[in-house]
Amino acid sequence: MAEGTAAFYKYGSLVALTLQNAGYSLLLKYSHTQGGDPYVKSTAVAMAEVVKGLAALTLLELETGRALEIIQGADWKGSWRLAVPAAIYAVQNNLLFIATQYLDVPTFMVLSQGKILSTALFSVVLLGRAFHRVRWYALILLTVGVILVQNTPQTSTDGDDKSADVVGYSIGLGAVIGLAMCSGVAGVYQEKVMKGQASVHMMVFNVMLATYGLGFSLAACIVQDSGQIYERGFFQNYTWRTWAAIGMGALGGLLVAYVMRYLDNVVKNFATTCAILVSTLLSVPLFGFVISLQFVLGAIVVACSLLMYGDPDIQDPPNPPCVACTDARGRRASDGPQP
Repeated sequence: MAEGTAAFYKYGSLVALTLQNAGYSLLLKYSHTQGGDPYVKSTAVAMAEVVKGLAALTLLELETGRALEIIQGADWKGSWRLAVPAAIYAVQNNLLFIATQYLDVPTFMVLSQGKILSTALFSVVLLGRAFHRVRWYALILLTVGVILVQNTPQTSTDGDDKSADVVGYSIGLGAVIGLAMCSGVAGVYQEKVMKGQASVHMMVFNVMLATYGLGFSLAACIVQDSGQIYERGFFQNYTWRTWAAIGMGALGGLLVAYVMRYLDNVVKNFATTCAILVSTLLSVPLFGFVISLQFVLGAIVVACSLLMYGDPDIQDPPNPPCVACTDARGRRASDGPQP
C-alpha cells in the first residue's frame, strides 16, 4: 500500500508539474492573442502576487490550523532581506510577460532553461557551492542547446514584416535572457536568506515574498501604466484567459515547492522536459508553430542536459563553511531546527 501511495504521489506530481509548466506558458501566449485591446501586464503581475499570497496562507492554514496566528507572530522586522529577491522577482515576472508576447512558446520554454545556468553560477559566487564535473558538462550542453534554438525565425517574406519579426524576436530574446539572470540571482539570494532561518515555515516565507512582491508590483503599475489604469481601470480587458494565466503562474511556484519538499529534483527536471515536448506539440495547432530541425536538435540537447544535471547518482563535493548560514549560536541552518 505504501509503495502504491508513493508511486501515486510521484507520477501524480510529474503530471501536475508537466501540465503547469506547459499550461502556464501556453496560457500566457493565448492571453496575448485574445484579440481586442490588451490587458495591462503590470496589473497581472500584481494580481499574481495576491493569488500567490492567499494560496500560501490557505495551505498554511490547512497544514497547521492557525495560519493567522503564525503570520502575526512571524519576524516581519527581520524579513526585510526578502525584499531583495521580491524586487528581482517582480522584474522577472514583468519580463516573463514580455518574453511570451514576442516569442513562440516552445522557443521560450527552451531558452528560459538558461536560468539553470545562471542559478549555478550565482550559487558558486554567492554561496560558495561546489558542483560535480558532470553537472558542469550538463551546463555546457544546456548552453549549446540554447544557442541552437535561438535562431531568428523567418516567418514572413515581406521586407517590413521580416524587420518586425527580427525586432520582436530581439525584444523577446533580451527579455528571456534578463529573466534567466533575475531567476538565478533571486533564487540563490532567497536560498541564502532561508538557510539562515531554517525553522521558519516555507509558506510563511511565501506569504512574506508575496507581500513584498505586491508592493513592488504596484509601484511598477504606478510608474509604467498609471495613466492607462486611471483612464480605463485596473482590470481593463481582463478575460478568463488572463485570470487563468494569473492563477496558473501564481500556483506554479507553490506546486514546485511542495513537490521538492516530498520528492526530488529528478521529477522536476523530467517534468520540465515533458513540458517542452507538450508545449511544442500543442503550439503547432494553436499558434501555427513550425518545427524545424535546428529546434528539434536544440530541444533534445537541452532535455538531455536537464536529465543529466539532475542525476541522483551524482554527488557534489562538500561545500566550504558558510558564515552567513549559521545562526547566533553557531548552528548550521542545514542542521535543522533544534529545541
